[in-house]
Amino acid sequence: MWTCPLCQQQFVRENQYHSCRDKQITDFFKTKPKEVLELFDHLVITFQQLGDVHYHATKSMIAFSVKTRIAYVTRVGKNFIDVSFMFSRPFNDNLCFYRIGQVPGTEQYNHYFRMMYTDDINDEVKYFMQLAINENEKQYGEHSG
Repeated sequence: MWTCPLCQQQFVRENQYHSCRDKQITDFFKTKPKEVLELFDHLVITFQQLGDVHYHATKSMIAFSVKTRIAYVTRVGKNFIDVSFMFSRPFNDNLCFYRIGQVPGTEQYNHYFRMMYTDDINDEVKYFMQLAINENEKQYGEHSG
């Protein structure tokens, strides 16, 4: 694992390119109602209850990671946030994802979830959040601090 000396993000590859300190989390919520920030806070708390999950701003999204990135907040709306989970196969039999798409040329499938209420993070969504954490730890080893 390599840790960026400027932003403290961890990466699998040394000197991995990333958008170091280009944007802050608060930049995504400047013009949004406080209820949308509360949705995001609930998402963060739920992720952190499930595992050692970190989050940081990128140029256009908010990334969640264990060893590598497992999910992104891809859109912050007036009354919702869209979250994309990345898996190595599609999970078509679900009620929580409104779209699933394969990233061209890869074995990655993005699963899109829209959160409008804190209750939208139900047992099914928690299952997939935990699955994203577990698959990442399995692929890259347990998180060490």
